Amino acid sequence: MTMPQDPLPVRGLSLDRLRRAAKQLKRAANDGDPSARARVQAVYPRSFELKHSHALHVIAREHGFASWPRLKLAVEIAAMSRAQRAERLKYALYLGQDRVSRTLLDDDPDLAHANFGLECALYDIEAVRRRLATDRDAATRIVGIRSPILHLAFSKHFHAVPDKLDAMIAVAEA
Repeated sequence: MTMPQDPLPVRGLSLDRLRRAAKQLKRAANDGDPSARARVQAVYPRSFELKHSHALHVIAREHGFASWPRLKLAVEIAAMSRAQRAERLKYALYLGQDRVSRTLLDDDPDLAHANFGLECALYDIEAVRRRLATDRDAATRIVGIRSPILHLAFSKHFHAVPDKLDAMIAVAEA
């Protein structure tokens, strides 16, 4: 099965409904249903006892995603408010979840400027300088539960963008 160029829209999709569809697909394919077997063989050409994880993968591919985790993330992000996406980005940077960070920022590049802590954690030296030029107290004001310097210190974004090491140091100095 070739994946569509662009994934299908995920807004309004339910993870529960997708999981149930995978469960039904698994049951039908393992029971020999020709239509279900054809769907599975489009992704897995060799015949075998289908597991739930395989069925989830088939569902993801049918929606244009390379894997279930990518479809799951897209559905979760689509259901979030902007504030929730900013919070999820903060945690992704903290945990070093580069794919999650990249997905969130690709979907909404302005999310990088949702708050000063994110600008620091993303090593955006220009945004940091602009913010500090108009509000010097921003350097010490708590953003969420941390000061901006701690957002910088706890960010693992350097794994995704090792070429921004100089920017990371510049943000710390600013």
